[in-house]
Amino acid sequence: MSSEIWDAAEQIRNKRAQNRVLETTGNRERYTRQYAFSSMCECAYCGHKLTRRTRHSSSIYEKPVWQCMNATKNGIANCPNCKAIDEAILEGAFVDAFKLLAGNFDDVLDIVLSYVGESVNNDDNVRKR
Repeated sequence: MSSEIWDAAEQIRNKRAQNRVLETTGNRERYTRQYAFSSMCECAYCGHKLTRRTRHSSSIYEKPVWQCMNATKNGIANCPNCKAIDEAILEGAFVDAFKLLAGNFDDVLDIVLSYVGESVNNDDNVRKR
């Protein structure tokens, strides 16, 4: 793992740790921590965030889906290729990715520790008192 990848991951972690209320083109994203995937998924076609919607909300067939906010707010003509993604599919993909990461965690930990050790041993990275 290079220091560039490490720095990029650290920036992502810090960004996610900040308060999620953002100003975007004058519209306020108000409920960005309401659901597990809020502000985490983007449309592959236009880059807007996905928003959680409920299909068939007044029937026994109710199911949550995630859809492009551009298509939801401005009409399907603004993002004609987007499709709604079942929340169960997103959850399954997340669990699969987490299992892959957790299964390889020892390898990742060894790599991180070796880079930390190299960094500490490198005189250029250590502050001298």
